[in-house]
Amino acid sequence: MNFKAALVFSLCFLSAHQPIVWSEERAVENPAINGQAQMQGTPAELQQSAEQPLVSAAVAPLRTEADALLLCEAFMQAVAAGRFEEAFNLIRPYFPVSEARITKIETETKQQLGMAELQFGKSIDHAFTSGEEVHGSVLRYRFLQRYERDAIFWEFVFYKPEGYWLINALGFDDEIRNLFD
Repeated sequence: MNFKAALVFSLCFLSAHQPIVWSEERAVENPAINGQAQMQGTPAELQQSAEQPLVSAAVAPLRTEADALLLCEAFMQAVAAGRFEEAFNLIRPYFPVSEARITKIETETKQQLGMAELQFGKSIDHAFTSGEEVHGSVLRYRFLQRYERDAIFWEFVFYKPEGYWLINALGFDDEIRNLFD
C-alpha cells in the first residue's frame, strides 16, 4: 500500500503513482496533472480562501527561515505523538486555504497515517533531514518520521510573498528513497 500524499492547496493524494484530485463529491483520477497539484475546490471555498488575510493578526508572522523551521518542528512533534488537531492548529494561520479545505486535509492525513501505523508499527521519532531555499522566496524542509518497521518523509514548502513565509505545500511520502532526489 502506498501512502504517498501531497497535501497542496487542493488536497491532492498520489496513489500507486496515479494522481488523485479530491473534489467535494468524490476523488477522481487525473493523470493530466502528473503529480502536480492544482487549485481546486468549490467556487465558494476558493472565494473564502481569497478573502481571508494571508496571516492572522493574532499570530506572529514567519519572518525568517528559522521561524518556518520551528513551525515545522512543532508540527512534526505533534504528528509523531498522534496529536493531529494540535499539529494542524499550529499551521492553520500560515496555510492560506479555506477552513473547510484544511479540515479535510487534517482528516485525510489522520486516516492515512492511521493506515501507515497499521502497516509500519508505532511512530518512534522524527528528524530534520534537509532544507533548501530558492531565490529567497521558496523554501523546502524535509523531515523523516520513523516507525517500527519503516519510515515516511514529510516535505514542507513555503513561499515568501512579502517579508514573511506562508505554507504553500505540505505532504508525506512512504517512498523514502525519494529523500535522495
